[in-house]
Amino acid sequence: MILAFILWTILIQTVDVQPVGVNGTSVGFAAVNTWFHRLTGVHMGLYTITDWLGLVPIAVCIGFGLLGLTQWIRRKSITKVDMDILLLGGYYILVILGYLIFEMIPINYRPILIDGAMEASYPSSTTLLVLSVMRRLSSCFPRSW
Repeated sequence: MILAFILWTILIQTVDVQPVGVNGTSVGFAAVNTWFHRLTGVHMGLYTITDWLGLVPIAVCIGFGLLGLTQWIRRKSITKVDMDILLLGGYYILVILGYLIFEMIPINYRPILIDGAMEASYPSSTTLLVLSVMRRLSSCFPRSW
């Protein structure tokens, strides 16, 4: 997956890069992006829904963080917190760092303004957050569920 991410990142910065975005912003895979944008249009309602749904994985992270904090307080030592919770906390820290990096260093922009500003399109920090947190969450439950 990491190799696919690296390959896609290289491709999006080199293949069909044209100034088709707002204020002449360069967009990778410009022909495909503009074609799809013309096909689907702008649906701010969907954007708002996905924006709010991005809070779900954050709530999951907070829930596991509170579980770890509760164990730490009750057991009076961080070394007595379940190792799975500590590892999950470390994983979440890495995911949050990735999220912040992709928010600060956009590789590709959307072809339209969102709330009057340019916004990153790739990599999607919300997708990173959802896939990382919710995939990890699904592995916590037996497959029979």
